[in-house]
Amino acid sequence: MTVPEGWINDGDAAESPGNYGYYSLFPDTPANRAEFARSGSADKGILIVSNLLRPYFMCEDWEDNRGATAAEMAAAVSGNEALAVTGLVDVAIGGLTGKQFDVELNPDWGDVGRGFVPHLPGDDLVLYLYFAVGLIGAATVPYEVYFFSSGAVEERWKPKDLGLNKANAIIGFTLGGLLSFALMITAAALYFPRGIEPSSLGSVALGVEVPLGAAALVIALIGILFAVGGAAVDTVLSGAYNVAQFFGWEWGKYRRPAGAPRFAIAWLVIITLGFVVIITGIDPVVLTEYAVIFSVVALPTTYIPILLVANDRAYMGRYANGRWANVFGFFFLIVICAVAVAAIPLMLVTNMGQG
Repeated sequence: MTVPEGWINDGDAAESPGNYGYYSLFPDTPANRAEFARSGSADKGILIVSNLLRPYFMCEDWEDNRGATAAEMAAAVSGNEALAVTGLVDVAIGGLTGKQFDVELNPDWGDVGRGFVPHLPGDDLVLYLYFAVGLIGAATVPYEVYFFSSGAVEERWKPKDLGLNKANAIIGFTLGGLLSFALMITAAALYFPRGIEPSSLGSVALGVEVPLGAAALVIALIGILFAVGGAAVDTVLSGAYNVAQFFGWEWGKYRRPAGAPRFAIAWLVIITLGFVVIITGIDPVVLTEYAVIFSVVALPTTYIPILLVANDRAYMGRYANGRWANVFGFFFLIVICAVAVAAIPLMLVTNMGQG
């Protein structure tokens, strides 16, 4: 086609076997020219595609309506309850006519609010309980206790550090919970209506690209890199702490390898084993599910000693648990004991949550 006046052609590929052809344009404005020179793409433009083989930007309505008119595609997107469509106007570019509109996720906030009220499902209670066990286990994995308790010894925390660590726990769990809610709400609005099952860590980040664009996707991927990297360091050091302390070796992340050689070897072996497992092709998500479920089984053996020490006034002095701390502490002990007993049977009965 002829490039219409006032537009720039920034992409042109002929259709070939197994590949779609496309033709892209963006308005010739100073802002778009500057953005294209900086990043190779423009903020706003149009993309004409032939023989589309897969959804583009995870938009199934594009796939479902390829070959349809612009009006039919706009109607399909507008009819999706999970999306809010604004600014629907007719446009004509270079002899082509179409529809222009803005799309954003539009979750049903009433349903979101009702989801915060605990309730049991009427259809598959066993599967619901399996995922409840998994969520509890993922939030309270034992390695975190070993990591932070060893860190407390190594960094010589004092009673004056209690306030900072309480704030760390409260803010950390609150932020983690809010991010978890955001991921679930996005998945419910974006993936669930289309029958998409995110099966990899990377697919989680795609949820932010649809409403916020490519920049948000990059930020999400960077966030995942730091989250996974931090968890890997925590896990490796936690394992090395356990091994070294069990055998009575010298240990500590601030010690030089020559000062604690077996501790250094322990964390190197653990991180190498993790790398070997990954390169075998084992699904890391499935492996994580196994790890969470089996860690739940060991959770009471980690929690009970902490609860006993927290009640030992000879050891804790005025920092020992009070009445309400013990009420909540023993309630949580009952919960994790029940979860530990049910974890493996639920895993077997639900076939790892597959039903």
